[in-house]
Amino acid sequence: MKKETFRQQCIRLNETISKNPFTYELKEWERQAAIDRMMPAHPLVSKKKAYCSHCGSEVHVLTQDECPVCHKKWGKIERVERASRHKEREYLCVMTVMDGLQVMRFWCFEYYFHVGRQSDYLVHEVERQFINERGERHGFCLGTRPFSYAYDEWLWYSKITIKSIGSGYYSHKIDCRFDLPCEMTVIKQTIPMLRRNGLRKSMHGCWYPTGIVLGLLNKPQVESLWKIGQYHLATYSAENYRLSDEVMASVRICHRNRYRVNDSKMWLDHLQTLRQLGLDTHNAKYVCPKNLKKAHNELNERLRRRREKEEEKRRAKLYAEQLKEIEKERGAYVKRLGGLLTISLSGKNMTVRPLQSVDEFAEEGKAMHHCVFSNGYYKHPDTLILSAKDRKGNRLATIEYNTKRFTIEQCRAACNKEPERDAEIRELITSHRNDFEKLMKAA
Repeated sequence: MKKETFRQQCIRLNETISKNPFTYELKEWERQAAIDRMMPAHPLVSKKKAYCSHCGSEVHVLTQDECPVCHKKWGKIERVERASRHKEREYLCVMTVMDGLQVMRFWCFEYYFHVGRQSDYLVHEVERQFINERGERHGFCLGTRPFSYAYDEWLWYSKITIKSIGSGYYSHKIDCRFDLPCEMTVIKQTIPMLRRNGLRKSMHGCWYPTGIVLGLLNKPQVESLWKIGQYHLATYSAENYRLSDEVMASVRICHRNRYRVNDSKMWLDHLQTLRQLGLDTHNAKYVCPKNLKKAHNELNERLRRRREKEEEKRRAKLYAEQLKEIEKERGAYVKRLGGLLTISLSGKNMTVRPLQSVDEFAEEGKAMHHCVFSNGYYKHPDTLILSAKDRKGNRLATIEYNTKRFTIEQCRAACNKEPERDAEIRELITSHRNDFEKLMKAA
């Protein structure tokens, strides 16, 4: 007789579960326990009114521990925009063993709130996964709505049938569909390989049990992290983020100091910041902070100050290099513009004159906080840069004048803003166009 393949075995077990719903269905007390755990009664507070999420009664006092009508113990207050449209969806995973395979079954718990009457709680089995000791799996689930971007838009009238994982046109949706976030995972029984690799009776707060099970079977790093109690880092590593050898060395230091990482992403960012600052990532003082958030913020502030100093040094160095380069441009600038540099225009409480040297370009750019010096306007052909000042010597604007077309290209105040006396400056320069033409011909 031909030996049954893994796929055929999974299809046979799925049919067995589907044909015997009363044998393999959740018991009433199991459903109620899951509802009390995942969807506990709590006050729903809208803009004007508050209700009990379980019985739908309007309440006026929120400081008590239970509903005055149904006497259900209350959890945390939840604020909603419109209580009449409030609904929730959570998932429960139950892990059992059939024919030597790890079976993971997923139930969808839906909650619909109603004003004035008890809320509805609907429970549907949506997915089954069969995993062997080699870490191979086959997934069975309900159909989903086509052309929907949500991975769990289930078609409730469909049957739980085998689906391909990670292939097809909607591969991104299929992968998410087989990695459901479960607020509650019940481990009834595990295969020997999972027990050997550290999985006992709890998921330790992990919301993605499928990733942990596959990681424990396929990835030695996940197994190592799980066995030493670093559950958050094991979850992070199971999501295809393999930790480097340097990070694992820091993990071993945490293990020796009995330090448990409860926020893997922040802790890994903390290690990266330590390396950027040149601090020892093998020192328990830095690697195992008592208050991770506070220590991480302090390091980030320290790194920010260092980068600001480095940026200041870089700008000073660049400015010094530009000053060295303009030694060659000093004579060329005066020779190119010649008599145009002698022009001086006077208006009402205002004078406009060209920048006489490259050094004045540097002063103008620094004082006005724009790029007239850094962008090398002193090298631009057919360009004359004018500076407008009031009688007290305060700078009003920097003007770019085209000596070929005899037009004003741009007129900018400090920080490239529009000058307050823009119209007066433009009128004064335009009225002396003949003077610019004569000096240009003489040059």
